[in-house]
Amino acid sequence: MVSKLRYIFVFQRKFLLPAIIISLFLGVVGHSINGKPIVTNAGFAYLFVLPLFQYLVYELRYPNEYYFYHNLGISKVMLWAACLAQGFIVNVATSFL
Repeated sequence: MVSKLRYIFVFQRKFLLPAIIISLFLGVVGHSINGKPIVTNAGFAYLFVLPLFQYLVYELRYPNEYYFYHNLGISKVMLWAACLAQGFIVNVATSFL
């Protein structure tokens, strides 16, 4: 189980930093529009930006990398579920700040 979590982190590492940067940018833009804290807006944006990056990177650009993770015992559904769960957790955590 621990090794699967490590492989899921390796899977998400490609788009983690760009998703955080774009979410923070959208948080600043959202703050100027609705006046909510930047962190709250960034957490909400992260909920949508992270799956978007996964779609762009792994569905469109590198679709054959799913075979690598499938051979490690991690299905495509599990990778998508981990991505959505991470986005939801960050969104909930930042909504309380």
